[in-house]
Formats: sequence, structure tokens, C-alpha cells
Amino acid sequence: MNAGLSNLATLKGYVLAAALRSATDYDAALAAIGLGVAGAFEKYCNRKFARVVGATEIFGADRCQFLISRLPVESVATMEVKQTEALGWVVQNPSPIVTLDSLAGIIYLPDRSDVGIYTTQVRFTFTGGYFWEQLEAGDGGYPTAQPNGATPIPPDLQFAWLMQCAEAWKKKDKLGQGITGGEEKTERINPANLQQKFLPEVESILAQYIRYSMT
Repeated sequence: MNAGLSNLATLKGYVLAAALRSATDYDAALAAIGLGVAGAFEKYCNRKFARVVGATEIFGADRCQFLISRLPVESVATMEVKQTEALGWVVQNPSPIVTLDSLAGIIYLPDRSDVGIYTTQVRFTFTGGYFWEQLEAGDGGYPTAQPNGATPIPPDLQFAWLMQCAEAWKKKDKLGQGITGGEEKTERINPANLQQKFLPEVESILAQYIRYSMT
């Protein structure tokens, strides 16, 4: 299963002691932490990390550059334009795309040739994001072959995720002692402010993955 930025086995192997890794007692809690940390990473970096085939993003048409949030972009399958709800989405064929900056996720159209006025919408269908193993050892098809053209998740980004998950796991009240005891035994995890509590080394790694929006 996808536990955030890897499968659950990888997360358990980093967070749990060897004697606990084969048990399933903490699987749900660890998966929730993994997905929560990955979500906080995406908000902090203003981008999507997971590779998706056939992903879509919609923009206002009054521009000639479009910044995709799921990086890197492997390919753009279609570009569609919707001028009115009655007309619906119309595929642009031939495509007016001039170039694609795959790493930055910028789609360039001809300069000074906006697709339409501000009420017109543009929809891109594309493949983009990082690839990582999401199956477990017992699943059919494991290990997953990396698709042609896919970019594997950078090791430092995945390591930052593991470190932050381990930090969140340390703060979890696993045995409920903070509820039954007279005082809190561990710090509570608040998803709303998780990204304000990144480890310094994690924040340093994430700095290079921030996607800055064009204004």
C-alpha cells in the first residue's frame, strides 16, 4: 500500500524495531502518519509528488504559460478548452503547445497568444510525478517495474519523509498513557500545524523541492 512516499514495509522498517516489523498492530497508525507527513510535505512544497498517469489540471485561459503542480511532467496527452458550459471541453488538435519544461512543470504556448479570455478554461491531461514502490511483498506484481520515462523519487526526499515520520511516531501516545494517567506522557500530534514542526534537516531538504507559483 502507498504509505505516503513509499510502501508500508519501508516505513515500518525505518520506524519499528526489528521484532515488531512482522506484526500488524501498528499498521493503521503508521500508514496514517505516513500519509499525513506526505500531505504536509506537499502543502509546504506547493506541489504533488506521486506519479499519476492521466492526471488533469485546469487553469484560466488568459495566459500563455501554465504551471503544473505534479512534477516532473513526463508528457502531456491532451489540451482542451472550454469557452462555455454549453460547448463543454474541446480538444485542441493540433495542440498549440510549443515546449514543455518537464522539471519545472511549465507548459509554454506561443508568446502573446492567450487561449481565451479570463472566463475560458484550459484543461491539460498529463503524466507526471515521482515513481516509488507502493506494493507490499505479498502483493501480486511485486516488485513493480519502473515505467518507461518515469522518474524515481529522489533518495533525499524519501529519507526526509522517513525521518519526519519517525519523529511523529515518537510523539504518538501508543499505549494511551496520556489518557489513563494523570498527565500527558507524550506530545500530541496536530495535523494542522505538522508542517510548522519539521525537523531542521527535513526542512533543509524540502527547500530544494519547493514549487514557486508564477504571478
